[in-house]
Amino acid sequence: MADAPNVLVLSQTRAEAYEPTGREVCISVTDPAKVPARLSDRFAAILRLSFTDITEPIGHPDYVLFDETHARAIVRFVQQWPDVDRIVVHCRAGLGRSPGIAIGLTELFSWGAIDPLLKEHALCNHWVRKELVRAGREALPPHEARRDALVALSAAEACVRTASRLHARRMEAA
Repeated sequence: MADAPNVLVLSQTRAEAYEPTGREVCISVTDPAKVPARLSDRFAAILRLSFTDITEPIGHPDYVLFDETHARAIVRFVQQWPDVDRIVVHCRAGLGRSPGIAIGLTELFSWGAIDPLLKEHALCNHWVRKELVRAGREALPPHEARRDALVALSAAEACVRTASRLHARRMEAA
């Protein structure tokens, strides 16, 4: 992706009222056996997924755990739309699954810092986020996976350098 798209997290109600103003795509998440959201036809594309807001297998046929199939579909969808202005992600309440996807995409594609997003979306579904990143890294072509690893390594090295500088200042002050 040339520039990181804006990622907007919405509830289903807000997503159904939302009208795209630019080149935008939507990842629409509904509960299994529920009616799909009625979304604007102004979206360039819509990926519709159905899974339950759970973080582990429950062993009940009505509950569907987010898995590698969902994750790979999201990664393929995002890769098909590299030049969008915005990716809208919605689920029923906009609190668990859609923030999990938004944060996972931000982490996977190195679109920015995830800590502010984690604070903003404290109830995000961490299983969805982690599984999306894990499966996404396996699905990415090697050059993209290497680039993401280098970005993560650079960030880790910067943290170590900062910690070393802080330690040195504390030692000087003592």
